[in-house]
Amino acid sequence: MKTSSSHAPNHRLLVLILAASGGAAVLGWGLNARSASSAARTAPSPVALLAAIPSPSGTPTPTQAEIQKWKAKAQQSPENPTHWLNLGDALMQAARESANHQYYDGAEKAYQQTLALAPQKSDAMTGLAWVSGGRHQFPESIAWAQKALVLNPSDSAAYGLIGDAQIEQGAYKEALVSYQKMLDIRPDLSSYSRGAQVLYLLGDTRKAMWLMTKAIKAGGAHSENTAWCNAKLAEMLLGEGAVLPAENLLKDAQKVSPNSYAVLTGLGQLKMAKGLYPEAIALYEKAVTLAPQHAGLVALGDLYSLTKQEAKAEETFALVERLHEEHKKLGSQDELYMARFFAEHSHQLPRALALAEAHREAKNAVAADTVAWCFYKNDKLPDAKAAIDRALGAATPDSPVLFHAGMIYAKLGERETAKRYLYKALSRNPYFRVADAQLAAETLQALGSTAPPIPEGGVALASGKSQ
Repeated sequence: MKTSSSHAPNHRLLVLILAASGGAAVLGWGLNARSASSAARTAPSPVALLAAIPSPSGTPTPTQAEIQKWKAKAQQSPENPTHWLNLGDALMQAARESANHQYYDGAEKAYQQTLALAPQKSDAMTGLAWVSGGRHQFPESIAWAQKALVLNPSDSAAYGLIGDAQIEQGAYKEALVSYQKMLDIRPDLSSYSRGAQVLYLLGDTRKAMWLMTKAIKAGGAHSENTAWCNAKLAEMLLGEGAVLPAENLLKDAQKVSPNSYAVLTGLGQLKMAKGLYPEAIALYEKAVTLAPQHAGLVALGDLYSLTKQEAKAEETFALVERLHEEHKKLGSQDELYMARFFAEHSHQLPRALALAEAHREAKNAVAADTVAWCFYKNDKLPDAKAAIDRALGAATPDSPVLFHAGMIYAKLGERETAKRYLYKALSRNPYFRVADAQLAAETLQALGSTAPPIPEGGVALASGKSQ
């Protein structure tokens, strides 16, 4: 696991910012995971491992070139553990860029081969923590990172991975401690961006933007990682109604990283917010061709539905389900993504309910929100209320959480509470999921209230535009 930075340690930067913010944080999904003991697998034959790594067709990307470089070195000197370690890192970067979960298996085997040759190689243990985190096996990720820290207490990446897993499990205070240790050791793109994400989710947007800007300026070895930070900063700007600055930032990032999934979907989200659906579709189509990720495919299917292309929507949503099944075969545990997908699209609601029941005590805010919406769609309102209240209290709620809260309280007959949450949802970010924004405005009207004004150039709730 390698990071780079030209900055001297900024020892108390993040802790002071976080102290000023207060509260708790959430980055994503809280999912159950296999125990760490299951990671102790037998290292494969080096020859079989290398043979399973395909050569790229056409001109390789920089990351593909790195894979081939370290594959060749491992072939030439298979007794050198550093070659296997670097091959694992390159495969994990490819997984990040392409969303191809098959890279996790190759990376895992490369790290295992590293440990077979050098059992005390802590970076390989951190690599296995990275693989486990990518598969949403969070207890396993923490276990491997802790093993790495026993050997190398200055491993900043290990602290970051522990923090990621702790947040997914809802252990927010513990995660803040882990991130602070990461930043103290190595203030760079990785640690700055993690701090920015936490601050944004805590509601401190100004400081979050400042820290994400520091991440972008710090840069890194891979342009895709910087592009991701640009996309996240644009997302923050868009959430504040700053459409033009967000668009300019993404266009500049696209010049540097024209094939970045994060930048393409960021531009797609922006075009969708402006009601320019044909342009949004073109951007999402390119993005999911490069990296067929769950969120991009769902957004593309929604856009097809909005533009009355039902056959394409059904085809895309079927691909979402097939992708989930493939990920399950590869060891990934992303069932709450599917639970949310089912609930949002009123599809396979009994299956969504079963998944919600399995995660009803989820502490992570996004997971609790998903559970609440699954219960709501299955008319289990007391359970929905308990889960949404937990989501509201876990972190500063974003517009989807506020929307779900408003709809749940409206169905419970608590009109004033419902109106407050729905109004907040549209005020905080009128650019969230178009169908939900429409329903929020309609429900507010039915409750005797009106939606807040949409900023100029903002989302077209009634219909899309084309140029």
